[in-house]
Amino acid sequence: MLFSLVALAAAKTVVTFGSGDGAAWQTVNDPVMGGVSESSFFQGDSSGIWKGKVEIVPFLKKPGFCSLRTPGLHEKGELVDLSNSDGLIVRASAAKGGLQNFRVQVSTEGAGRGMMEHMIYSAEFTATEDMKDHFVAWRDFKCSYHGKNMDWFCPKIYHELHRVTMLGISTHYPLEEPTPFQLELASISTQEHTGPKKECPFGAFKRKIMSFMTPFFIDHVREIVQPLIV
Repeated sequence: MLFSLVALAAAKTVVTFGSGDGAAWQTVNDPVMGGVSESSFFQGDSSGIWKGKVEIVPFLKKPGFCSLRTPGLHEKGELVDLSNSDGLIVRASAAKGGLQNFRVQVSTEGAGRGMMEHMIYSAEFTATEDMKDHFVAWRDFKCSYHGKNMDWFCPKIYHELHRVTMLGISTHYPLEEPTPFQLELASISTQEHTGPKKECPFGAFKRKIMSFMTPFFIDHVREIVQPLIV
């Protein structure tokens, strides 16, 4: 199973890092445009260490990116339901002197269509030297395709949370210069939703139309059928 779900008081653990967690984490570094950024991932007993360096992409003359994902690039995981939550909690710490700005990533079954199936929703968090929880709200997630904003094309993430196919961490993009990083990761959890559930606007519109049409439809059918049974 891709992610293990464990109930907590106000949160639900989506995945833990460390030996025996069961998730197949893979590094994905500058997969296009001839990038040369590198990173590696080591599983400890109770956490994972992801480290590397974001380098200049020769073709673009700009820094690329590194990411850590489960499952990896071009692999499809089982559908995971992250609905009924307000966002993700990343428990992590960053090494002193390295990059501190990272992104948490989510891919869903309905985020892209056709050739643009690798759409990713992501949002920023800033890690510190101390191991602590970093909450990232769903409202802060933006949809992109190879770094280009695709919010106009992707469904709102609120309507995709029940069919998540990938979870990951990425370096901040774009960086101003080549930057080393080391991030210790303990877990990623959901913060449970306590307010009213967000509803797809099309569902509300459909109900309004039906509430208007139903009395008319019943009266119309009665006018047709009643003469036939008299």
